[in-house]
Amino acid sequence: MQRLYSVSAVRITLYKDEYFHGKNRTITLSGSGCQPLPLDWQNVAESLDTHGNCVIVHYYWDCRLEWLRMHPRTPSHKDLKRLKFLNSNVILHRQIRALEHC
Repeated sequence: MQRLYSVSAVRITLYKDEYFHGKNRTITLSGSGCQPLPLDWQNVAESLDTHGNCVIVHYYWDCRLEWLRMHPRTPSHKDLKRLKFLNSNVILHRQIRALEHC
């Protein structure tokens, strides 16, 4: 018998400016797996509010290669210029193309 697991939906808010200012968009991640950002929000975010959730941010829209897991206590949610994707020198600032729930 196969078990089905459900992952609760989580909210993530992206902001066009540092320190949670400027135009923003809240994305709801439901289930598991990669969710590309809407085209008008790819490569835009300068800050990210995880609302206390864990999220994986991706450089590629199909969630391959460069990524970074952001826990609620990860520093620099308010200024993504301070963070880099794992195994890369690419800075998160204006480089997020997809999200995934941890």
